[in-house]
Amino acid sequence: DGKCTKLPHVLGSNDSAWAISVYDGAVYCAGIYNGCPVLWKDGSTVWVDTSGTGSSYGFGVVIYDNDTYVVGNISAPYYWKNGNGFQLNTNSGYARCIAVKPKR
Repeated sequence: DGKCTKLPHVLGSNDSAWAISVYDGAVYCAGIYNGCPVLWKDGSTVWVDTSGTGSSYGFGVVIYDNDTYVVGNISAPYYWKNGNGFQLNTNSGYARCIAVKPKR
C-alpha cells in the first residue's frame, strides 16, 4: 500500500529482513536480529531464536493452513514451524527458501 513500516528490534546494520510474505491480510517478515533468526508479523516481533551462535539467519517465510514456516540457519540449515526449530539432516550450509506441500 506504499506505507513504510519500521520493524522493531533492529539494532544495527547487520539486522535486516530477508524475506516477506502476505497471508490473510497480514505481512510476515523473516530476517536477522542481533545475530539471531527472527519473525515479524505486521511490524511486531513474533519470535527470536537465541539458540544460535550470533551469525544465524531467517531467510524465507511461508504461511500455510495457519502455520508459519521460516527457513534459515543456526550453524546448520534449520526450519521453524510456529517458532519451533528443527535442524535439517546436515551439519553445514544454509537453507534459503521453503515450500509447503499439502498432505493428501
